[in-house]
Amino acid sequence: MAKITSFSVLILAVSFLLSMSLFPQPADASEKNPTGLEIGKWSENGQCRGTIEECNGPEIRRSTVETVRYISYDALIPNRVFCSLRGLSYYNCVPNTTANPYQRGCDTMSGCARY
Repeated sequence: MAKITSFSVLILAVSFLLSMSLFPQPADASEKNPTGLEIGKWSENGQCRGTIEECNGPEIRRSTVETVRYISYDALIPNRVFCSLRGLSYYNCVPNTTANPYQRGCDTMSGCARY
């Protein structure tokens, strides 16, 4: 077996310090995960310190924008028709109103079937 000399320990320490200087850490390590991708501004105890968009990311932001104005939770109940009155809009389920009044002329697609 080879003996460990002070010279080999010195070489090992210098190479370690050199490798650490080549790969610097980010300025705020709490904002980066081990892969280096932004994940929001999280504190040490797991609470977010940034805005909702910074903490949740683009996927949640996009899904929130897509669902907030167009569909309600009542429409997602299984085995239930949201507006059971035929011909009425899902957004305005009021009797004696038309959902989409047909005011265009006849064309080859519809064949004037709605008149």
